[in-house]
Amino acid sequence: MKKIYSLWMMLLPLAVAAVSCGKEPVDTAASLSVQPTLLEFAATGNGSQSVAVTATNTEWTHEVSGAAQEWLSASLGEDGKSLLISVTDNPTAEKRSGTVSVKAVDHIEIKPIGITVQQEAGEGVQPGGSITVSPESLTFAGEGAEAQRVAVTVSNPELTWTAAPEDAAKEWITVTADGDGISVSVSDNPETDQRSGNIIITPGLDDVRPRAVRVVQEGKILPPSLDADPKEVPVFAYDGSVERIITVTAVNCDWAVRVDYTEGDAGGWVKAQTIKTEAHSALSISVGRNETLEARSASVTVYALGVENIPDIVIPVSQEAGKEFFSTLTGPVAISDMESLGALQYHISPSQTWDTTNPGTYWIMDMWSSGVSQESDLFGNKSFLGSGTRIYLKLFSENIPFNDDQEFTLPAGEYRVKQYDVIINKADIVPYTVEAGRKTKSLTYPSGSWYMKVDDGGFAEAGPLTGGSMTVAVDGPDTYTFTFDFVDDRGNAITGTAKGTVTKASCNFFPEEPGEDVEPDPDLDPDPDPGFGQ
Repeated sequence: MKKIYSLWMMLLPLAVAAVSCGKEPVDTAASLSVQPTLLEFAATGNGSQSVAVTATNTEWTHEVSGAAQEWLSASLGEDGKSLLISVTDNPTAEKRSGTVSVKAVDHIEIKPIGITVQQEAGEGVQPGGSITVSPESLTFAGEGAEAQRVAVTVSNPELTWTAAPEDAAKEWITVTADGDGISVSVSDNPETDQRSGNIIITPGLDDVRPRAVRVVQEGKILPPSLDADPKEVPVFAYDGSVERIITVTAVNCDWAVRVDYTEGDAGGWVKAQTIKTEAHSALSISVGRNETLEARSASVTVYALGVENIPDIVIPVSQEAGKEFFSTLTGPVAISDMESLGALQYHISPSQTWDTTNPGTYWIMDMWSSGVSQESDLFGNKSFLGSGTRIYLKLFSENIPFNDDQEFTLPAGEYRVKQYDVIINKADIVPYTVEAGRKTKSLTYPSGSWYMKVDDGGFAEAGPLTGGSMTVAVDGPDTYTFTFDFVDDRGNAITGTAKGTVTKASCNFFPEEPGEDVEPDPDLDPDPDPGFGQ
């Protein structure tokens, strides 16, 4: 291990907040549909008929109406996305009908869908005569429907009959005897879905088959309307990395969007995109990166197409001011010249013999490529010569006590970048973290951790390390491999590998506990020379 000497050093803090954003997932609503909703079978010799079931974000089940279960059955198709509907031969002299209901599981907001199954009459023997009806089915409008008449004809003049809606339809179907027929009326349908029921013509003789009249009523027609949820969105971050999804509900109308900017705004930074599928209708709002230092605002308007008297929906859009970036990098950096370091220096502040309770030990690591060198003037001021790469790191390892030999090894492992407050309290220290870079007065002794490109003795470009991590491998006594996966405050990736052996080192040693803590003056140079090269 390398023998190092002791000197005093001021521990200085820093803080820059890193922003990490992710895209909110799009939440697709549950829905259910079937096609077709009406099946017709002959009286005899039928095969199965298939009904396609389309379900989004829900499971589904099916049920055959009670009265029809004697002759009507439904089973799940082999593909799991269809129903196979089958009927037995009709031995009666009357047409019959039943219903198969398809229901969503755990989604009570989705109304069951009825599949109407009709089968033609068979060759029945009716000794007491027969009854025929015309028409055999009626269709009514959803609201304000006029009454309709059904003629009832008997083959035996002595045959009497009565007519009434089946129990399930009594609440909305009304039947009145009308000479040799019946008058049928319906109440307004309060729902938008179609509904159906049967009127049963019951003969006065037991050996005569009853007849049924199928009644279908359309759903109510809702007036055109437009709604959006939510109508407000949170303020967008300056980097514009989050997309907002607005659910749009359009009833009997189509819709579109437009973006309006405040006066004087150049525009173009808001993107509003419609999302229209059979099961879902939504609006996506996203913004570009705000490169200015001022907040900005606009609005997205949702409006109906070709329909009057539907109010527009105006959704305010605002974005926070852009950040003052300290990085001068213009793109990602792939370090390629540090496979064999020209210098690797460190300064350590271990736990003192009178205080071993620190949660972590503070290190300053300074390294540069072989094309760079450092010199000092008569006053001890440092400068860099040549061209190449420099990485300056402030980090916390696990707690390392002071030892008389003053020999120390940086523990191997992953060190993640962390934003610390300007004044770092002992309780805030997290081992295996790299202190993020922030605004600095000097790139020779930066505030926090920085990447620098040295060119002809000057810093051609530089960026604070505000995110990502570094992996440390201990290859031998004072010999390390550093693998970088950092980002700067502009989001530029800084990646690469550095390998080398320690060339200079120093250590803080306090023989006894200071009588009073002294906080550094933030207006002074935040990082005095830690002692390298002295």
